Amino acid sequence: MSHPERAAEAARGAAVIYHCVGADYGHWQQLLPPVMAGAMHAAEATGARIVYGDNLYAYGPVDGPLTEDLPSKATGLNGRIRGDLAARLLNAHRAGRLRATIGRASDFFGPRVRLSTMGERVFGALLRGKPARLLGNPTCRTP
Repeated sequence: MSHPERAAEAARGAAVIYHCVGADYGHWQQLLPPVMAGAMHAAEATGARIVYGDNLYAYGPVDGPLTEDLPSKATGLNGRIRGDLAARLLNAHRAGRLRATIGRASDFFGPRVRLSTMGERVFGALLRGKPARLLGNPTCRTP
């Protein structure tokens, strides 16, 4: 995704681009901005909507409920990077260059992720052939 023309080629015919790329913490500054640039170029070139899977780092320390209208007030470098990336995406959306939405979550999961709600509790257990422990009631259906 960090090569804009390749990203656009890969997204040709897509209705939605899901941007959920992550990187090791020490490499966010080098890796994430070019990936966002590639994803945004692909969305602009193809007309696909971009859905950005973000985290809560950009909010910084918060005293109270987390809501989507909180300003970016990150105190650390990685939080400022995430805030800048989200702002870049939303500015392009507001300018009409692309269509975008951001989904923010407080946890993450994936290969080799151990310290997350879903990591060891769900995937680790399943990989060991054990029952997974889920938060909440997985059989509950809401109307």
